[in-house]
Amino acid sequence: MTPGTYLQLRRKAAGLSIEDVAGAVRTVPHLAEIDRAAFIRLIESDIAAPVWDVIEALSGAFALDRDVVDLLRLAQDFPRHFKAIDLSLPQICKQCGCSDCDPCIVNGRSCAWSAPDLCNACSPSLQEAAHVA
Repeated sequence: MTPGTYLQLRRKAAGLSIEDVAGAVRTVPHLAEIDRAAFIRLIESDIAAPVWDVIEALSGAFALDRDVVDLLRLAQDFPRHFKAIDLSLPQICKQCGCSDCDPCIVNGRSCAWSAPDLCNACSPSLQEAAHVA
C-alpha cells in the first residue's frame, strides 16, 4: 500500500470528500480551497509526498496514524534499505486503512483482523450480520 492510498482510505472511512478536507485544513502560506483540494489529489495519487506539516494538517480533519504514513513512505522511497534493516509494515485494512494503532471502533470496541488485510468492521460477513440485526 502506498502513503497516498492509505490517506485516501482513511479520508473515505471518515466519510469525507476531498473538498470536505480541503475546506477543513489550513495552510501556511494560505492556499485557496481549490488549490488545497488539488494538492490533496496529488498526495492521494502519490504524485506529491505527504510531508510532516501536511500530515499534521490532514490529521486535524480525519483519523490517521502518522507512524503508518512514515513507514509506508520509507518502504516506497527506500525499499531495499527498508528490508535490509528488517522493518515491517503494520497490518492495514485494504477497505478502511485502519491499523492496530488506529483501529475502527464498532459498538464501542476496537476492530480485529478477519484476514491479513481486512478488519472485521469491513468484513462482508460482519456487515451482513449488522444489516440483519
